[in-house]
Amino acid sequence: SPSTAIAPATNISATGATLNGFVNPNGLLTSVIFQYGTSIVYDSTKVAIESPFSETSDMSVSANIAQLKASTLYHYRLIATNSIGATFSSEITFTTKNK
Repeated sequence: SPSTAIAPATNISATGATLNGFVNPNGLLTSVIFQYGTSIVYDSTKVAIESPFSETSDMSVSANIAQLKASTLYHYRLIATNSIGATFSSEITFTTKNK
């Protein structure tokens, strides 16, 4: 199955951020999404990134998200899925800025 690693968010503003991580598809076609939300239930909010990938090394992946609430803690994780199964990264958090 694919391997994943999470990385800190960048470009954090009051209403948006860039989510970052790494995926190694291990040679199989792999689709990737970030799940994010204000709790680890993730509010069913997800953003797909350009995929699928089929490389055999770590690929850097990122996604810009918007319409966030100011001064709010968000959780996110990465999910990579291929024919063998799904791999979830550990989760990471960031806090949006004040307006």
